Order: sequence, then C-alpha cells, then structure tokens
Amino acid sequence: MIKSVIFDLGNVLVGFDRAKIAQKLGAAIGRDAQEYLARYERDGIEDRVERGHLSPCGLYNWFRVQGFDGSFDDFRTVWSDNFHEIEPVSRIFKALKGEVRLLILSNTNKVHYEFLADRFPFLRLADHAVLSHELGLRKPEPGIYRAALEAAGNVMPQEALFIDDLKANVSAASALGINTVLLEKPELIESYLNAFPLSIPAIH
Repeated sequence: MIKSVIFDLGNVLVGFDRAKIAQKLGAAIGRDAQEYLARYERDGIEDRVERGHLSPCGLYNWFRVQGFDGSFDDFRTVWSDNFHEIEPVSRIFKALKGEVRLLILSNTNKVHYEFLADRFPFLRLADHAVLSHELGLRKPEPGIYRAALEAAGNVMPQEALFIDDLKANVSAASALGINTVLLEKPELIESYLNAFPLSIPAIH
C-alpha cells in the first residue's frame, strides 16, 4: 500500500515556462534572454542557489551586478512571479491530504519557495517539504530521495510514490525502489495514479 505521495513542485504542482522567465529576467537587467542565460550559467547560479550556497541577499547582489537597479522586493517579484497553479494536480494534492503522508520534493531556492507558499496556500498542506536549498542536495542525487523517505516517516521505498516531470529525476527514484510517475500530461494525473494501490477521495 502507498503510504506517502511525494510531489515535485515546478511543472507538477505549479507551472512555468523557462524561456519566458529568461526573457523577463534578461529584460530586467537590460539584456536579451541569451545574454542573461549565458551569465547565469557562467556563474553557476542555479546550482548555487538550489544548494543554498548563495543566499537571497547574495542572489540579489548578483542580479544588481548584472544591471538590475530595483529594490530587493522588486527583485523578489521579478524573480518569483512567474508561476501558475496546475489545477488537475493541485486538486489531487488537496484530496490526498490526510489520506497519505503528503510531501513536496523540490530543487528550489529560498526566495522562490517562500514566494510560492504565500501565493499558493495549498502548498502548505504538505506534511513536509524536502527542499534542495535546505539540504545542500539536488535531484537526481540519491541522498535527497532518502531524505524524503525519512521525512515521510521512514517509509519503505515501495510504500512511497514520487511524481516528477523530468525523466532523470524519476529514474533516480526508481533506482532506489520508489514507485514513480513521469508526469507528461498533468490533466491525466488521476489516470496515472490509478495504476497504484492508492485510495483517492472523490474530487469535486
């Protein structure tokens, strides 16, 4: 029986378009998307913020060096206000509250997660959020999945179900014996879950 369902965050519970975000952030520093991404990748920003090695203030200062001239609150908005709720999945997430141990497992950063938890209160229904920036680990590293199993109450891998939109992340979880769903079509989430011994309450 499935005792814990573990949801990825980005493009599972909340959606985003990476290309549009790059255009927006590039415009905020007076650059095009390609130039912004080149600087972002050159300085290893994604890995550093998602491991918690670059603080929110450090990230803001990096952004200012690139040409941003707004306040920290301005930065927080331009950096984070790029997501929408994926309602077919969020409905399942809400319905499962109290039925299983409900977790979020995400490669994210402090600024994003705090903003999203405020913008989308349903995320606070999670019994635990296992976040890369708090652990210094990122998917698909095995340690972050083990941390999720521990946070779920030390469930066995076969008692957990992990849902993610990236094949590498799903494959890494499967290698540890965790049941997985590769979420290619969020609107089919209920059909995907029907393949597992999991009771889903009626959704209205």
